[in-house]
Amino acid sequence: MDLAMECGGYSAGAADNLRRAMGKKDHKIMIKERDKFINGAIANNISEDIANKIFDEMQEFSGYGFNRSHSAPYGIIGYYCGYLKANYLKEFLVSIIYSERNNISKLIDYIYSFKRNNIKILNPCINQSSGPFTIISDTEVRYGLLCIKGLGDLIVEHIIKHQPYTSIQDFIHKNIGILNKKNWESLVFSGAFDIFNNDRWLVNNSLHHSDIISDIYTEPWTKLEVYEKEQLSFGFFFNFPYEYLCKANKKYSINTIKNHITKHINKSIILVEIIEILRKKKSDNNFAFIRAIDHSDIIQLVIFSNTLDKYNSILKEGKILIIEILSQYSPKIKHQIINCFEPKYEITDLLITIVIKNKEDIDYLIKYLKNET
Repeated sequence: MDLAMECGGYSAGAADNLRRAMGKKDHKIMIKERDKFINGAIANNISEDIANKIFDEMQEFSGYGFNRSHSAPYGIIGYYCGYLKANYLKEFLVSIIYSERNNISKLIDYIYSFKRNNIKILNPCINQSSGPFTIISDTEVRYGLLCIKGLGDLIVEHIIKHQPYTSIQDFIHKNIGILNKKNWESLVFSGAFDIFNNDRWLVNNSLHHSDIISDIYTEPWTKLEVYEKEQLSFGFFFNFPYEYLCKANKKYSINTIKNHITKHINKSIILVEIIEILRKKKSDNNFAFIRAIDHSDIIQLVIFSNTLDKYNSILKEGKILIIEILSQYSPKIKHQIINCFEPKYEITDLLITIVIKNKEDIDYLIKYLKNET
């Protein structure tokens, strides 16, 4: 601002507008401001050549620049964070997760940082979980109650205040009237009561009979249903049903994200949950950046206009899809979606084993299979 006023003859208001344009990296305004600055500088007996050099430096700074008072603290904080991440990874990630607990996309990033470093994340527990994630051992971290959808600070504070609990009935006694029906459901779905009974279907129905939970389920939950209910509680598949869905979709040769990326494979079919879609438009062409996960890692994908239009109806956040991708690794990494499929959820080709102990039964079976009986 001082340069603009002293050299270019700007008023304080005009200099502040120039500062704002530099801060926002608005190159169009900077180009317009050049003539104004040069003319003002010439009027202040500064040669045109020197005025252009001054403005060139200002324009370069508007591309990406920090003043010293800003860059020095950045450098110090960056050093501290780098040291903590290198030497106290679990503590570092737990702290960041606490500050980003309401941002599902970033939360998933940090959860996969644990996974890449062979640190297992355990389901939440009403006795062992605190608000943020809790370090259990060198290789285990417990999911935090504050990161369960629908549980606010006051509810979590009340739950922690009355720990430990000796049974589900003890938990009910200490927290009845504090939690609403959705809160109870979230705790059941997340596995927070597994310490007392890991049959979540049974826990849900017993709480329903006590008029604590709204819904009752007549059939026990399959493993897939347990995972789907976890998704409702966490906002993503905490336990990704990779093996089950691979069996249900055996006609596809499904690869993992981690294997695809680490081995620099050019083309793969992957089974993923869509966690974020950022739609864009450029010159009447639609495209989108998509973040997806499986049990092994996270991947950033791009999908272009024709493919996006074709599969737009099934591309939804929170949905599991089978995706065919084409990747390039040089000069820039890019993973492009070329096909999308909705997976089958039922395993239909079950193998049935029949044990026959005598010849008469074998003869009867042969006739039956030939439709002779």
